Amino acid sequence: MSFSFNNNSPIYQQLSDMMRHAILAEDIREEEAIPSVRHLSVEYGVNPQTVLKATQDLILEELIEKRRGLGMFVKKGAVKVLREQQKNEFLKKRLPELIKIAKVLGFTRSELNKEIDQLLKGE
Repeated sequence: MSFSFNNNSPIYQQLSDMMRHAILAEDIREEEAIPSVRHLSVEYGVNPQTVLKATQDLILEELIEKRRGLGMFVKKGAVKVLREQQKNEFLKKRLPELIKIAKVLGFTRSELNKEIDQLLKGE
């Protein structure tokens, strides 16, 4: 996995976001092992405690689980949970922001509907 950190949020948070994205994109499938803390620490050049904090967040969100003696695994149903979280974030945060911009630019509802329909057809 290729990834570069920014200064906008803590590194552990960026790591947990990266892992959430990998789970949602099914780069790491449900019930599949995630790379070890040591592996991720070496791969991204960060302190193992930083990686541990990122994985702890995912455990608390019940997206991954520790299996004694085996490592950490993506929990069954994690993709569904993440998809619902992302949908809610889009509807409550991103869509209202886009609607505000569209209003400022003078789009009508019918113009927006037409553009949305065309974009969805292009899937």
